[in-house]
Amino acid sequence: MGRDCLISGSLLERLELPATMRAEPQGAVTLRGHEHETEIYALSPAML
Repeated sequence: MGRDCLISGSLLERLELPATMRAEPQGAVTLRGHEHETEIYALSPAML
């Protein structure tokens, strides 16, 4: 995906991101060993 830091949507729901970070949706993928799709987000610095 060409991003430095990727997290799942389920992890993002449990986090409270600081104002200096943003999460950008990257779509859904089926991870190896899993039967369902997982929403993926890229973390990057927010433009303040």
